[in-house]
Amino acid sequence: MTIECDEVWAYVGKRENKQWVWLSIDRDSREIIGVHIGDRSEQSANKLWKSLPPVYRQCAKIYTDFWQPYQRVLPSKRHAAVGKESGQTSHIERFNNTLRQRVSR
Repeated sequence: MTIECDEVWAYVGKRENKQWVWLSIDRDSREIIGVHIGDRSEQSANKLWKSLPPVYRQCAKIYTDFWQPYQRVLPSKRHAAVGKESGQTSHIERFNNTLRQRVSR
């Protein structure tokens, strides 16, 4: 079981109201399995972690970027922070790009 986590921001109403959408996706099924909307803090990373179903929290391998809150919240034995060039977060990055393009319309 492998999941990818990432965050994307968008303006809501006006530029001063920036919101972060934190997402987790199951790599095999491409299903969104966790979500949190908030700021870009460690508390938001923790809320994303708590939004995951228990089976994923217990045994999934987790890939993220190098954003520090992930490293403080996710279990170090199953978490891997990787760069975009590795391809390990390509599914969530693609989803975020699609989401950003659709929201802009």
